[in-house]
Amino acid sequence: METGDLMLKFDRENLRRSLHVGGRLGWFVFLGAFVLPDLVGSGQVVVQQGSQVTPVLPTNQFSPAVVNPVEPSIGTQSQGTAASAQPVATSSTPTQPGPAQQVPPAISSSSNADGSTDANQFSDLTRDAIEKDWASIESSTGIEDAVKEVLRPIYRQAIEKLKQAEVARKQEADYRNAIISAPPETIDLTRRYEELLTPEAVAAVDAQIDAKDLQKTISKRQEELSEHRDQLSKAVAELVRVQARRDEITVRVANLKTELGESRAELASPALVEDAASPKRIADRNLLKSVQALLIAENQMLEAEKASQDEREQLAIAKQRFFKRKISDEEILVAQLQKRWSENKSQESIELTTSIGAVLQEARSDAENGSLGSLIDEVGTLLKEYTDAVALSKSISAAETAAKQRLDYLEQEYSHLQTQVEMRGGGRAMAQVLFDLQTQLLNPADDKTIDFGALPKLDDIRISNLVVERKIRAHLEREKQYPADVLPAAIPLLEARLELLQKLNKEYTDLLPSLSALGVSNELFLQRVDEVRAYITEQLFWIRSALPVNLATVRDIPEGMSWLFNTEHWKEFANNLFTLFVLSPVQCLFLLFAVIGLCVTRPWIITALTRVGVATKRVSTDRYVLTWQAFGLTLLLALPIPLVLLFLAWGTQQAAEPSAWLRGMGSGLSNAVWVALVLEFAGAASRPCGLGIVHFNARPSTLRLLRKVVFRIGIVYVPAQVLAASTLYGEASEYSGTVGRFFFVAAHVLVILLMVRMFKSSQGLLAASAERNSKGRRIKLQYILFAVTVAVPTALIVLAWQGYLITAIELSLNFVATLAVMSLGELAYWMTLRWFALKKRQLALAKRLENWRKRKAVVNARESEGELLVQKAELEQELDLEVIGEQTRRMMQFLYTIATVVAIFGLWSGTIPLIAVLEAVQIVGGLTLLGLTQTIVILAVMTIAVKNLPGVLELAVLRTTSVESGTRYAIVTLCRYTLMAIGFAALARVLEIDWSKYAWIAAALSVGLGFGMQEVVTNFVCGIILLFERPVRVGDVVTVDGTTGTVTRIRMRATTITNWDRQELVVPNKTLITNTFLNWTLSGTISRIVVNVGAAYGSDTDLARHILVSVAQDHPVVMDEPKPLATFEEFADSYLNLVLRAYVPDLDSRLKTITELHTEIDRRFAEAGIEIAFPQQDVHLKSSVSCPQCGENAAVSLVDEAR
Repeated sequence: METGDLMLKFDRENLRRSLHVGGRLGWFVFLGAFVLPDLVGSGQVVVQQGSQVTPVLPTNQFSPAVVNPVEPSIGTQSQGTAASAQPVATSSTPTQPGPAQQVPPAISSSSNADGSTDANQFSDLTRDAIEKDWASIESSTGIEDAVKEVLRPIYRQAIEKLKQAEVARKQEADYRNAIISAPPETIDLTRRYEELLTPEAVAAVDAQIDAKDLQKTISKRQEELSEHRDQLSKAVAELVRVQARRDEITVRVANLKTELGESRAELASPALVEDAASPKRIADRNLLKSVQALLIAENQMLEAEKASQDEREQLAIAKQRFFKRKISDEEILVAQLQKRWSENKSQESIELTTSIGAVLQEARSDAENGSLGSLIDEVGTLLKEYTDAVALSKSISAAETAAKQRLDYLEQEYSHLQTQVEMRGGGRAMAQVLFDLQTQLLNPADDKTIDFGALPKLDDIRISNLVVERKIRAHLEREKQYPADVLPAAIPLLEARLELLQKLNKEYTDLLPSLSALGVSNELFLQRVDEVRAYITEQLFWIRSALPVNLATVRDIPEGMSWLFNTEHWKEFANNLFTLFVLSPVQCLFLLFAVIGLCVTRPWIITALTRVGVATKRVSTDRYVLTWQAFGLTLLLALPIPLVLLFLAWGTQQAAEPSAWLRGMGSGLSNAVWVALVLEFAGAASRPCGLGIVHFNARPSTLRLLRKVVFRIGIVYVPAQVLAASTLYGEASEYSGTVGRFFFVAAHVLVILLMVRMFKSSQGLLAASAERNSKGRRIKLQYILFAVTVAVPTALIVLAWQGYLITAIELSLNFVATLAVMSLGELAYWMTLRWFALKKRQLALAKRLENWRKRKAVVNARESEGELLVQKAELEQELDLEVIGEQTRRMMQFLYTIATVVAIFGLWSGTIPLIAVLEAVQIVGGLTLLGLTQTIVILAVMTIAVKNLPGVLELAVLRTTSVESGTRYAIVTLCRYTLMAIGFAALARVLEIDWSKYAWIAAALSVGLGFGMQEVVTNFVCGIILLFERPVRVGDVVTVDGTTGTVTRIRMRATTITNWDRQELVVPNKTLITNTFLNWTLSGTISRIVVNVGAAYGSDTDLARHILVSVAQDHPVVMDEPKPLATFEEFADSYLNLVLRAYVPDLDSRLKTITELHTEIDRRFAEAGIEIAFPQQDVHLKSSVSCPQCGENAAVSLVDEAR
């Protein structure tokens, strides 16, 4: 720094100290003595007009608004330019410069080797010129499109650089203006600070305010208080920014020198000189010149910022001091005004209560007023309601003030925090600032300043006000109710009633906006708390709380161990638990007895779990409720240790003033509760008679290994996480990079080793998956899971090693939570699958029992042997999950996978803003990556559900009821249509389809579809009618157009009928609705058989009919009711027609029964000597018939006689 600069700074500091004494006179002397010569030396003249100082530019100076007119030598001040500039002064009205011209930068031109300056190289380089050049290139027909595509990004970058240069020059002008404007503003704030009245003096002035305007004055003061808090936040942020920018400016200026040198060297490189007239070379040179213009403008801005730092810092300090005092005074004043308002309110209430109380007392003492008892009671009730309304009004007013102060304080702290994070970045100190704000401000449930639960609801106040208004309107009618002899005594009470109603109406009218504003303020506060919490979580997640591991880290571990296990800490821990027992004995004893009870009854719980397992293995005693019993018993086995950790965490969090160690210990214990619960439950479920082996049919060896691994993880990981978390807060954070990191890294190294053993062992999860799943898909998933469970702890170790311990701990807990969610999804999947397995087995056993009964009716087997076989089967049968339908398995597996993925997504969204990231990625139009993901999920769920729904419904609902097959098919089909409709509606909502935009398309298509797809739509609607009305069902035997067959499918357009030749007839659904067809099994499956028998003439018809009936009655399939019937129908040409009519229960046995009846009738008629007639023909031949035409003899006459 030059000697003159040092003297100038020294004199300015002396001047600031003298300004408090000399006022503005000292400022004017300073301007004349120091600033004016400096400006004259740089080619400027400062003109004084009143209190305004205006610099005037000479005509031979470039304005800073021109893009880079002169290229200065960064970091140097030229002496020649300032000396050669000629001042132009005027004592009359000066030329007023623009905002950017008030204080031009004192820069100089650097000479090149040829004597020219850099300004001559690109003095005409402006953003407008570059944009015009690009416009001409883009519209030029002589340049190929491929060349234009290459030039487009270059010119865009050049234009963007020049825009940034303009912003930098504007900031430079603001900083240079601050050198002139900041000192007077600082003096003015100092004067205003000294002239501030004391709160008592202001209260004395406000004491003259009319009581009616008191509430308005309070509201106005509160608005001013909020505004001043905002200004204080801005002043504090500005002060922090100015102080933090000192070192940054120095570093950035040095970097600018390097970047500018590199840019100049690149501009002078031979590559740009060759073929200099080509569009590509011109564009490259313009880009480099734009970069130089930006670097020079940034350098000038930084120099101006550095030159104005002292002035801006003093101004920020003055603002901070002024607004702090102003806020403090206004808070005291608002409190005094509220106290006065409350006292006036109380005084008014007391006076009214006294006057009306006297009226009530006089009315009660008058014995003749017995008929006014109801009026007296009503006035007393209204008086009490008014007193409660006044108290409520004071409470809401105080709560409203507290809510505003709470919100303003949160806004102020949040703004200050953002500035600190922006300017100072991360580090251990910043982490503690974030932790402190998170603890102090972000617990609305612990805020005792406002009890919103005690306040009435807005609707209740509104209803009470409406009731009061209705009573006021009906007051005149109330007076007319009393006779003339009672009215004089009732008038005082009626007047008191009316006065109370009017007062109540006013109170309720005032309460409504106050209560509404209080609710809005609380909602804003809670919303802001969520925003601040998300911001703090995001900042803590990526903050580096310690330095990377080095030799000092290892050397300081013993010191950290000594501090961590200091006896004073554990004494504090024990004393806090003792205090908790004293303050909350009931809760502590409840937890204590619960833990003791679970430990004492643990052998009984294990025995009960074993009994449940034995009952589950037997088919005759196996029930789904046994699985839930095993789940409950497993949970009881897992509870003791989590309950102990819960008690310890609760105890540490109830401390009034916890130390940093105790606070961290409480946080670690809170996280350890659910981690221990997950690990303990997994270990208990892996017991020999537990859920895994007995109920889910898992490999015993794999579960034994899993139990060992879970136990070792629990005894290492949980304590390590607690101890690592105890070093995160306050002064304990000094040891987070040593002992905290040591425990974290050691625990995760052990986790990696145990994960490798659990997966890669011969009894591990990979071997079990390979044995259980032959298709290989689940094996691949297990390998992916193995890779993830090893890679994630490794990455966490690397993060902790680099100093991101808070991030590593947070990710570690989220990773464990992810594994817990996956395990919970797997547990739910197997629980559901077991229910389906039991349903399937029940159906199989029912069918087997039915077949056994049929065989028993045919084969006379001994009952004792059958029982022995059944018992043997019960002992040997095990739960085989493969008997479950493939559709059910796929459906359940897919749904639980989707649910697990969604749960994991929600879990990680609290740490990483996944939703915001996905929503920020635009794919096409308004479709974001989040919308695309939702679309894929909806399509996948809809496809899988529609495809596999029949198996699930059949197994879960339909097969267990007495619903016919046709009805089941109709239900499944309608459910498919419903799922498809829901899926498409969800897709339309996710894609945000505006159907109004496509109304014209629908109108145009409706005409074409009305003709072209008329039959298709008609058949679809008819198919829906068939499913609802059900004149034909799947399985029915129908006759359509002479073809008889069974209905096999009813689809959207047509119905398929399969005849006895296994030929499929496709019938449009419209035919089954509009045409006539025969349904043999519509109302029942009973079918009538008609057998025609022709007996010869002369046969005994009575005997023949008796034989026919007996044959039908003897057949086992023919039904007894309706009874078989044989009739003598007609005398045919060659036989007597006898008809047998009988009924069979279903069509499946129709053909077989007819065949058997025919065979038996033929045998019985033959035994009875009854001949079954058949047509006969006799042929008579006559010869020697002459033919007169031909003159020949011919035997040509044939006479046919049929008898």
